[in-house]
Amino acid sequence: FAALPSQLRQARMANISWLAAAAFWANTVRSLYEPIHGPGWISLLLLFGILIPLIFAAIEIRSRETWSAPQTWAFLPVLGQAGWISIACAAGVTQTALFTGFNPTGLGAEASALLVLSIWTILAIPVIWRVRALAYSGAAAWGLFWIGATNLSNGVEWITWPAFVASAGVIVLTGAAKTDTARSVQAAKT
Repeated sequence: FAALPSQLRQARMANISWLAAAAFWANTVRSLYEPIHGPGWISLLLLFGILIPLIFAAIEIRSRETWSAPQTWAFLPVLGQAGWISIACAAGVTQTALFTGFNPTGLGAEASALLVLSIWTILAIPVIWRVRALAYSGAAAWGLFWIGATNLSNGVEWITWPAFVASAGVIVLTGAAKTDTARSVQAAKT
């Protein structure tokens, strides 16, 4: 849909399409690279190569309140992928550190993972607030939930509960952002 000539003539749609295409191609390259070479610095760079264009696309999508129904449906995979990759990058940082033995903090693997997850969640707050889309935050919350569930099954409860709380917090923050936006729109109308 986004590649149709009628859509590409719209400057904003073209910007979003190219950003999404760049992210999806980086995702393809990473999917081919990591099974052969394992998680490492190149794989992590590819994750960020997916994340950065998707975040810009998500912000561009949400910078205009009204889109047609087909445009909205076309954007859902972009928003969902952005949310999921946001959390995958946090897991990727931890996985790369474990795989390469990189540990500048001197903390153990589990404490380092909790530190990365905490920092990443704090960094995500302005993005969640700006994007304020359930497709984005729902995928991010889903990723956080499964990080918690995986750690619970591995017996690492002290990472599990912060991940579950962060997952719920993502949804609450999105609701607050959407409510704030609705109030702003209502105040502008009056």
